Amino acid sequence: IVSKQQSWKWYLYLYRLLIVIILLLCGILLSWPRRVSSVETITKNGIDIVFALDVSYSTEANDLVPNRLEAAKSALQDFIKTRKSDRVGLVLFAWKPFTSIPLTFDYSLFDQTIAKLTTATIDQWYAHLQWTAIWDALLSSITVLEKWQDETTKEATREQIIVLFTDGEANVGVDPKIIAQLAAEKNIKIYPIWIWSDAGGVIMTQTAFGMREQRVG
Repeated sequence: IVSKQQSWKWYLYLYRLLIVIILLLCGILLSWPRRVSSVETITKNGIDIVFALDVSYSTEANDLVPNRLEAAKSALQDFIKTRKSDRVGLVLFAWKPFTSIPLTFDYSLFDQTIAKLTTATIDQWYAHLQWTAIWDALLSSITVLEKWQDETTKEATREQIIVLFTDGEANVGVDPKIIAQLAAEKNIKIYPIWIWSDAGGVIMTQTAFGMREQRVG
């Protein structure tokens, strides 16, 4: 026969045991790994800039130190270091243009890509990739700006510009009047930067008699 006192002690034991179990479960739940998902929207008020960079063989001329292309690359890298809220893109060209980097906020990627560029980035041993297609490069740059605008219509009001780095005149490609009209219609500003000196420079070219120096203006 269980006395009332023994029964009371038994209930008290069960009560205390239940409290301990509850506390243990709470501790396990609190320490259980949890995955929290959150979305943060950051608005950057800046402009869109596409750089059209000439990498034709003539940019190896040494009238700028160490040569025209390296001087242009250095100027580009210095400029990128000052950007905070601008999207930047890169189009490379010789005879034909190629989109190297679509518009991005990844300035580190842009800087690393610029650092690795040489005239060999576009294999100009193929005849159809030689010469300087400035207007084609500008057309490709406009296309890069258009594509991003189509994909982000909410930000279509951002100012858009193209910065052209070249050391020569266009000697192949589309009619410049078409590019001028297209840029005007889309309110895209184009800023040309010439990478050469009045003195001209020397490049090495392959001839039937081997490598020879060639002076370029």
